[in-house]
Amino acid sequence: MVRKSLGAVYTPELLADWVASELLGRLQHVKSPLVIDPACGDGALLKSVLRTKSHFSIAVAGIDIDPGAIRQAKRTLPTGTLLKVADALQPGGRGSDVGSGWTGLIDAKRIAGVISNPPWGAGLEQNAPELRGAGYQLAQGQFDSYELFILDSARFSDRSTRRSPCWIC
Repeated sequence: MVRKSLGAVYTPELLADWVASELLGRLQHVKSPLVIDPACGDGALLKSVLRTKSHFSIAVAGIDIDPGAIRQAKRTLPTGTLLKVADALQPGGRGSDVGSGWTGLIDAKRIAGVISNPPWGAGLEQNAPELRGAGYQLAQGQFDSYELFILDSARFSDRSTRRSPCWIC
C-alpha cells in the first residue's frame, strides 16, 4: 500500500539499462556529468547509469521520499553516492519554493542529466494552491504527480551556458 500511495513503480533492469544508454548517449560531450534521479526508489536507474557508462567519469545522485527505498539504494550503489530522503516536489518542506529547497540538497548547476521513472498517481501532501505557490504552474485542473516532476526538469538548467539537462523518463 505504501508503494501505491507514493506512486512507486519500480523500473525493470532491462528497461533501466536501455534508458541509461539513451541518456548517456546524449551526455558524451559533457565533462564529468552529474545525473540525478529525483524519484530514485531503490536506485535501479542510477545503477544502470553507472553500469552502462563508457569512457567518461560520471557522478550520480538520488532523491526519494521513501526512507526504506533510500536505505536499499545505499546498499547497492557505490559508497559516496549522494542519496537524500526528501520530497522532490518540495524539498525545502511544505510551503517552500522548490528552487530554494533544491539548493540545500544538491548543486543544481552541475546537473547534466535527469533520469527518472517519476511517480504517477501518487497522493500529494500539498493541495493545488500550495503547489502553485511553490512554482508549479501545471497544478491546476486535473494533473498528475508525474507532470510536476517533468516540470522540474526545466528548473535544473545551467543558465550560464543555456544548457538544459537531458531528461529521460
